Amino acid sequence: MADMKKEQLPVPVLPARGARAGVRSDVNRNKDGSYNPVGTGSAWSHNFLNQKPWHPLNFRNQIKKYEHEQKAVQDFKTKEAAMAEWQAEQERQATLGFLSPEEAKRQRDRASIQFMYQKPPGLEAALIRDRELADKKQREEASAAAAAAAADGNQQQLQPGSTAADQAQQQEQQQEALRQRQQ
Repeated sequence: MADMKKEQLPVPVLPARGARAGVRSDVNRNKDGSYNPVGTGSAWSHNFLNQKPWHPLNFRNQIKKYEHEQKAVQDFKTKEAAMAEWQAEQERQATLGFLSPEEAKRQRDRASIQFMYQKPPGLEAALIRDRELADKKQREEASAAAAAAAADGNQQQLQPGSTAADQAQQQEQQQEALRQRQQ
């Protein structure tokens, strides 16, 4: 009876010493079917490694990797667009070979000054920025005019549903009418 209990009792697994012994212990336990690499019972773990600055599972390293991948995609798209533009230019040059010499010379002359008719880089952004600044300045002037009108007591003459620009224009018309009456 005592022999039977000894056979049924599980043999305690001591923790492994060192990485090589830990791997050996994990392999032996995996053969038995009792190996659980995620939970308890594993001889050792790699969880501490992802906190190292060189480890690929480190969060900062994953961010850097993502940023580098996005940069590579953007570079690829830029190179692809440049290649398509170059191929279109080569195609155009090839078609010039089929034209008569006078027509080809005329096309080359036109292409040599074509850059003068293109918008400079950054013009659209500058125009949008200038429009936004002008709109902002006009709104500030309108609000200042509305505030001045409120201080003068002429606010009740302005229409309640109109915008600040409309109110400023209305106030200018009223001031012009006052000037004409005074003359």
